[in-house]
Amino acid sequence: REEAVQRILDYMPSRGIDPAQYDSAWLKGIITLEIERVRTLQEMVEHLHYYFRDDFQYAEDGVKKVSKKGGVSESLQAVREILLAQEDFSAAALESAIHRLAEERKTSLGMLAQPVRLALTGGLASPGLFDVMHYLGKETCLRRIERAIAFFKGKNP
Repeated sequence: REEAVQRILDYMPSRGIDPAQYDSAWLKGIITLEIERVRTLQEMVEHLHYYFRDDFQYAEDGVKKVSKKGGVSESLQAVREILLAQEDFSAAALESAIHRLAEERKTSLGMLAQPVRLALTGGLASPGLFDVMHYLGKETCLRRIERAIAFFKGKNP
């Protein structure tokens, strides 16, 4: 696994990502999350795009799927408020907080998790959501959720 991680790190500059700009433990963490989900170096870097950039497009099928259920902006706003108050941004603490929110709102975890995953990654498929949130960090999660709230309010004024 260490050899695979190193090959990915060596490949990143050819795709416009300079590993020297990032904490090495953080990079190894995000690579480890994705490594089982890809077959090529190019796929790996494509899968990692949302860790490095906020300006990605939302997958059209993802937008349609989460929009069908309605209340997307309200769900994202509720998650945003939970995250604002969250001191511990570990995956376990985030999972616990979002589960509590789902229970309080009498909804399924998926009704909250899918819009959040779309907001944070641009799609509906990623490694574990709470791990992704942990690695993105509080500021990035809040910024991306705010962006998604504005996007969905624009779609359903």
